[in-house]
Amino acid sequence: MTNKTETDDQPDATKQAGDKGLSKQGSSRQPDKESSGRDKNITSLFTRFFRVAMGITVLVMIVMLAGFTIYLDKMALSQAEKRLSLSTSILGPLIETSLQDGERQRAQNILLNFIAEAGVVCVDYSSTKELMISQPVGGCAVVKKDNYDFVEMTARPEQGGSFVIIFDASFVAEARNSQIFNITMMTFIMIAIFLGVLGVFFRSYVLAPLANLQDAMTSSKPSKPVLARIYHDDEIGSVARSFNKLAAASRIYFARLEKSQRKLSESESKFKDMAEISGDWFYEMDADYRLTYVSDRFFEITNADRNQIIGASRRELARQYVDNSHWRAHLADLEAHREFRNFEYLLQVDGGAFMVNISGKPIFSDAGDFRGYRGTGADVTQITNDRKMLEDTNRNFGDSVTYASTIQRSLLVRPETLKEHLGKAATVWQPKDVVGGDFYWIGQIGGSQYLVFFDCTGHGVPGAFMTLITVSVLEKIVAASPMAMPAAQMLEQVHRGVVEQLGITPDKQGHDGLDCGIVKIDRTEGGLEFAGASLDLFAVSKTNQVTRYRGDRLSLGYQSYDKARQFTSHQIPIMGQSFVMITDGLSTQIGEQTKRVLGTRRIIEALENAGSSAPAKLVRTLGMLLKNWQGSEERRDDVTILTFDLMSD
Repeated sequence: MTNKTETDDQPDATKQAGDKGLSKQGSSRQPDKESSGRDKNITSLFTRFFRVAMGITVLVMIVMLAGFTIYLDKMALSQAEKRLSLSTSILGPLIETSLQDGERQRAQNILLNFIAEAGVVCVDYSSTKELMISQPVGGCAVVKKDNYDFVEMTARPEQGGSFVIIFDASFVAEARNSQIFNITMMTFIMIAIFLGVLGVFFRSYVLAPLANLQDAMTSSKPSKPVLARIYHDDEIGSVARSFNKLAAASRIYFARLEKSQRKLSESESKFKDMAEISGDWFYEMDADYRLTYVSDRFFEITNADRNQIIGASRRELARQYVDNSHWRAHLADLEAHREFRNFEYLLQVDGGAFMVNISGKPIFSDAGDFRGYRGTGADVTQITNDRKMLEDTNRNFGDSVTYASTIQRSLLVRPETLKEHLGKAATVWQPKDVVGGDFYWIGQIGGSQYLVFFDCTGHGVPGAFMTLITVSVLEKIVAASPMAMPAAQMLEQVHRGVVEQLGITPDKQGHDGLDCGIVKIDRTEGGLEFAGASLDLFAVSKTNQVTRYRGDRLSLGYQSYDKARQFTSHQIPIMGQSFVMITDGLSTQIGEQTKRVLGTRRIIEALENAGSSAPAKLVRTLGMLLKNWQGSEERRDDVTILTFDLMSD
């Protein structure tokens, strides 16, 4: 582990707040009494640690010594047996030879070598000729009879008879105890060294950093935090670093808190001033829904008697009949202790009748008991009167627009007229706002029939007025033209007529105009002529192949031109085709799912997949396309669709 200085390990927040009152550990020490208390806590921690370590050490030593005792017992006995076995293998043949030669005394002398071995009490030797000698005289039978604490060993060397050797068990114990003492002393010394090193390490790496951290924590104040020193880059160092960040953040937090409290005090002052001059008042009701407090502003507005208001319920002060759905719903909210907003009723006091708007929130005790309501109220008498006037105005306006819609619909070409001029025909006419700026007109000049399909600026009432202007221009063109004219020329005449009607000059541009498509029908030649200004014509074959005849990207109206503009004319055969004209209210409709416009490409795909070129089928297909695409999206513009088959009856 690497020691780090206090300066190197300061958190970012601490560095930012360093000049704002943060104190280093030790710079703002508490009195000696508190320091001694902290030192006592740290010493107690070390004492508990040392006791636990000592307890574990003693337990380990006891277990180790018990194991060593058993092991050393076996080792001492085994070593003695090995030593005596070696002696028997060496001396056994010599004793056996001496006995066979009749030299019994010599055999006895040789047997004395066993008695010389440390711890051996007696030895019995039985030869192969069933001769027996013992040392001392009397043999091991005497030793056994005297009840010595002994260990008996039997050995049979490869050459010679058999030995029975008895040696003193205390000898084995002494050898074992000597080894245990040595091992115990060595273990104790090693454990003492280990505990000493562990204690120094624990105090240096644990107790000292903890004492410093504890000192910083107990010395810190929210407004003047003390930083802890970072001793080592370990877990305690991480805790100290986190504490330092918290201390630095607390200084910043309290600075912001003081600032927020100043702002809150200013806001409360502003709110009080605004409440005193506002037209709203404040009230409180008890658990029985009786008014217990109403602010002074209420009495200033209503000139009501305070004794009449305090203690009364709103039902008693209401002028209108309270047994209706409006009041029943409100009373149900009160009984259920629900919050309510913007409840309006007519209040009757000595100062007069007032329409008031109130809101309230239920009040509960800490135990959850209902205590009543508190809320705000406002005099909305004038607002209610103005709203009623606005509703009357809107109703009158709505009636007027509805009547205007009746007039506009009466100007549309009747279905029988469409059939007479266009054969099988089907239409959709859907103004966005009751009346609209989409329209279609049929007339005859010379021997030719003309279908004029147009979309005027805007929708609603302005668009409807533009359709009336355009229809009047078309009627003037018919009255002033004895002979048929090309569709492109008629487009230019419509433009000039609209410009004139709107008072547009080269020096004065307008803001209104129209997109228009004109179809000139000549059945004797078996074809039709189409010219369009920002409006297209679609031809659908019997196999639902769609051909798009584009109008010029020009509009009629808006601006006066010195020279007549040239519009493109399309010559189209009638046989085997149905024709479709649509306004841009269909193609520009936003879809609910995609939030994109429908677009002409999807319209053409729908016509190709209609399954029939019959006008009614084509109209239904496009109508269903619009409905599915639009979904819950708001309609953006007027929508008009006209389909016809000139070769049908």
